[in-house]
Amino acid sequence: MGRYLIKRLLQAPLVLFVLVTISFFLMRAAPGGPFTRERSGDARSEQARAQRWGLDKPLPTQYLLFLGRLARGDLDYSMKQEDERVSERIARHLPVSLLLGSLALGLALLLGISAGVIAAMRRNRLPDHLAMLVAMIGLAVPAFVIGPLLAWGFGLRLGWLPVAGYDGWLHLVLPAVTLALPYAARIARLCRAGMLDVINQDFVRTARAKGLSELAVVARHVLRGGLLPVVSYLGPAATDVLTGSLVVEAIFRIPGMGYEFVNGALNRDYTVVMGTVVVYGALLVAFNLLSDLVYGLLDPRVRHA
Repeated sequence: MGRYLIKRLLQAPLVLFVLVTISFFLMRAAPGGPFTRERSGDARSEQARAQRWGLDKPLPTQYLLFLGRLARGDLDYSMKQEDERVSERIARHLPVSLLLGSLALGLALLLGISAGVIAAMRRNRLPDHLAMLVAMIGLAVPAFVIGPLLAWGFGLRLGWLPVAGYDGWLHLVLPAVTLALPYAARIARLCRAGMLDVINQDFVRTARAKGLSELAVVARHVLRGGLLPVVSYLGPAATDVLTGSLVVEAIFRIPGMGYEFVNGALNRDYTVVMGTVVVYGALLVAFNLLSDLVYGLLDPRVRHA
């Protein structure tokens, strides 16, 4: 297990390098640019700004300059707000996304694991069918449908919760629920499938034969094996949730990383987009490594492999 994690740690910089490289060239390949004239403008001013950011240089040169700044930990300034560093923008928006994502991830785990356990222990009965029906609906209905429905029902209709902006934890309730529901549905299905894989194995029957209560058997043996698919899924899922969903933050106008990324992409703010990609990539690699570690702790076969 230790050698496997060391191998993954050594692979992490390569994964991040490939992700950043692909994102850099895709962003430059998109039509338009940060200083493209829309109606009329000063061509000289536009040319001067392009020179300021090195956009007049060949693309490979721009890429090497970007890598050089990145190696020094310099994400440069925003091309649209030239008096503000990208790192300062990330430091302002990332905590909001992390708070929203933490609430959503905790809610998704609570709802998903609870539904998965109930469905597995009542297999082919009414609770199982109901739990999986709700999970299927949660997977089928996208966030851009769930979000407005929740905003209309609990915000506009009942007036219980705010529907937009960010001014305290109450503003995060509806976005957190919207963000959590699809992940809770996936977790429920994965947890049910994982538990059904181990519930009839020999070590579970042995535990029952020793006189352990059903609750003890589930908590000590069945649930531990049933969580393995969930742990594998949580690596990339946690990155998406904890950094905030692009759609959810846009619907509820939450000033998080997702909202910042969308605005940067629409404005062709190359430095903001690339800075966000670097943060997303680093978190993705870190959470995948963490999920591998937790998987090994839960499954002794992985530790001994």
